[in-house]
Amino acid sequence: MLTFRDFEYQPQQHTDWHQHSCGQLYYPLSGTMMIETFSAQWLVTPGTLAWFPPGTDHRSTAGNQVSGINIYFHATDNLRFPAIPHLFRAGTFIPQLLERLRDNPDKGYGQSGLALLAYEISAAPSLPHHIVLPGDRRAKAVAIFIINHPDSALTRTELAAKQGLSERTLSRLFRQQTGLSFSLWRQQAKLVASLESVLAGGRIEMIAADFGYTNISAYIAAFRRHFGQTPAKFRQQI
Repeated sequence: MLTFRDFEYQPQQHTDWHQHSCGQLYYPLSGTMMIETFSAQWLVTPGTLAWFPPGTDHRSTAGNQVSGINIYFHATDNLRFPAIPHLFRAGTFIPQLLERLRDNPDKGYGQSGLALLAYEISAAPSLPHHIVLPGDRRAKAVAIFIINHPDSALTRTELAAKQGLSERTLSRLFRQQTGLSFSLWRQQAKLVASLESVLAGGRIEMIAADFGYTNISAYIAAFRRHFGQTPAKFRQQI
C-alpha cells in the first residue's frame, strides 16, 4: 500500500532526527533539500528521487523554497526495494508510474505496480550527489566543518589538530571509513555542496571562488570529473 503526501518547506526550514516504520520515496518538484543520515548527506534536487528504507534515521534542511511529494511504502517485505538509501535520476517512467498508482489506487495495478516500481528503483544507477561521513566522532566533526565551511583554507594538519588528531590518523580514518582519501573526500564535499548554487543560477566563477577553487577552469574540470558534465549542462537538465 502507498500513501502520498504533498509537502512544502520554506528556506532553511528543517526537520529533527526521525524515522519511519515504512519505506519512503522523496520526490522533489522544486527547490533543493539536504537530507542527512548518520552516515551520509544527500543533496536532493528536482529530477531526482531519494529512497530511504524503513527505520532509517534522517533529518532534512531546505536550501530554498521546496515542494514535492513524499511516498510512503507500507509492507514492502516481499518487494525488492534497496536495503540502503539510494539517490537516482527520476527519468520519465517512474514519475508516470507513481502518477498512475496515485490516481488509480483501485484499478488493479496493486502489487504488480509496486513490484515494477521496486524493480525500477533498485535498478536505477546511483547519482554521485551524496557525501559519505566518517563514523569516528572526531573525523566526522572535521567532515561537518568542511561541509559548513567549503571555502576554508585550513590545512589537513590544522583540521586534524582541532580535534586532537595527527594528520596521519585523520587521513587513515577518512580512507577507512569513507573509502576516499582525505583530499578526494574534501573535493567531493565541495562539489556536492556547490550544486545548490549551480541550480540557483549563480555565476560559475563566483561559485568556484565561494567553494575554495582558485580559478573557474579548475572547478569546471573537477565538476565534470565527478558529475560527468559541466555545471552549465547540469543546470540545463534540471
